[in-house]
Amino acid sequence: MTYIFMAVHYPQRGRAADVYASMISRAEAAAGTPGLLEIGPWLEYDGDRVIGISRWESRQAFEAAMPGSGVPSDVIHDGERKPRDYFHLVTPDLRARR
Repeated sequence: MTYIFMAVHYPQRGRAADVYASMISRAEAAAGTPGLLEIGPWLEYDGDRVIGISRWESRQAFEAAMPGSGVPSDVIHDGERKPRDYFHLVTPDLRARR
């Protein structure tokens, strides 16, 4: 089962490039982390949000590498206008449900 962690960032006006650059740096630093399959930021096509997506071998690998990450809070990070939204996604093995 693959695990995906997604963080939605809401940059302040004129700060999307800064938020994106910061996320690129974090993705580069995370390269080679055990269990991490893919990581990187994405820009919303017709909007101003920056979406961080990381794909992991399992939720356990994510938790081991990033303990406490993705917990909703009221924190507004530098360069952002509101708290981030977090999504924890899995791809279930549908064959197991038969």
